[in-house]
Amino acid sequence: RVAFIVDVSFSSREKTREGLTICPVSIILPIDTIKISNEYEGVPVRVIASSAFAYNKDIQSVIIPDSVKNIGQNAFYGCTNLTSIVILDGVNNIEKSAFTGCTNITSITFPDSVISIGGDAFSGCSNLTSIAISENVTSIGENAFNKTGYYNNNINWENDVLYIGSYLIVANTS
Repeated sequence: RVAFIVDVSFSSREKTREGLTICPVSIILPIDTIKISNEYEGVPVRVIASSAFAYNKDIQSVIIPDSVKNIGQNAFYGCTNLTSIVILDGVNNIEKSAFTGCTNITSITFPDSVISIGGDAFSGCSNLTSIAISENVTSIGENAFNKTGYYNNNINWENDVLYIGSYLIVANTS
């Protein structure tokens, strides 16, 4: 089952000069794959609003198009059955706690367009063991990858320091 968000799942939308923001409302039908449309009624979809899909237990897969520039705070918070995230090149910012507690995600690849990953963005994603961060990222918030499978694996730590690629994630000072 695939849902095209603005067509099936959302009755609340906010138009801005920059484009369309998908606002949080309840999803009525069980949906396991979410493919967000590039535009709605000729207006580009630019933002996934804060808490738009939070705690939805039906979502297993999400595809975020290149029109979206910002994934809002807590957008997919606690979506424990989410296993697959495809973020197309175009997204610039992943806000705080956007995917916190999505315990079944195993890998994430950030496209070159991502420049900022907010604090706790993937915190508590306990099965997230494969993380590929583009060299274009200029900001990674505190605890962005705390308690992920990658974080919890001692093999990834060297002298109490955790890196993902060339990015220093945390250094234990105790």
